[in-house]
Formats: sequence, C-alpha cells, structure tokens
Amino acid sequence: MTPFASPDPLCRCRVSRESLHARTRELALCAGRSASAVTQGDYEQAKRDLTGETDGDLQDARIS
Repeated sequence: MTPFASPDPLCRCRVSRESLHARTRELALCAGRSASAVTQGDYEQAKRDLTGETDGDLQDARIS
C-alpha cells in the first residue's frame, strides 16, 4: 500500500486535481524521469493510489 492510498480499500474518494498531479510527478521522479516527464501510466497509477481503484475495477468498467 502506498502512503497515498486510502486506508479503506472500498473508498472511492474524490481527490483534488492538485493532489493527482503531485502524485503523478512523484511517480515520474521515482521512475528516474523528471517531474515534467510524466506518462499516461503515471497518471493512471496516481489515480489508483489516491482513490483505491483497482485494475479489476478498470476491467469491469471497460466491460460494462
């Protein structure tokens, strides 16, 4: 569990755009890129980290 994840895995909390962008930049830095070199994968991971969304949730959404 990342420090940004919700303590309740079922929580679908709304997060601010600023928090999402900050986490996205942090993920880029952790991957050895500059904070301005974020990827779509960084964005998607940041969203999962902050909302508790899982890959299964994404698959369900694509099927529905």
